[in-house]
Amino acid sequence: MATTDLLGREEGLAEHGARLLEVAGAHGKAASMTRPSPYFTVAPAILGPDGLLATWPWSDTLPEAVLALEALAAADRAAPGTILWDDEDQGWHLRIIGAGASACLVEWDAEGPPPAEDAWRVDAAELAGQAASALERLRTVHARLVKRLGRDLWS
Repeated sequence: MATTDLLGREEGLAEHGARLLEVAGAHGKAASMTRPSPYFTVAPAILGPDGLLATWPWSDTLPEAVLALEALAAADRAAPGTILWDDEDQGWHLRIIGAGASACLVEWDAEGPPPAEDAWRVDAAELAGQAASALERLRTVHARLVKRLGRDLWS
């Protein structure tokens, strides 16, 4: 679920998380709810006009998402050719390079060099604005959930 959908709805998500923790504890599985837990993940995504452009689900902790969003929030200030993000895991690779007023993104299966024909060019200012807004929402939602649950399940 996107932070745009979560902001202001943290109470329901916190209640769901509390129930998960309760059920896991009742079945002797409390340890399965600690990091890394598939139930409490944070994954960055890049949205285009027609929907999802890129995601890297292997970056699923709050610190990983914050690093990615901070890098993308600087897209509009990057000199052409600057690598904003270059990450590979689980057989997938995502690279984002500054290109003046644009940023180029390519996501591939990490077999060989990145395929130029599958690259996207996005407006750098738009990308930076989306990332900065997402980072602010993420920090707000995270703080509210930690306060409500009394523990940090995302870091």
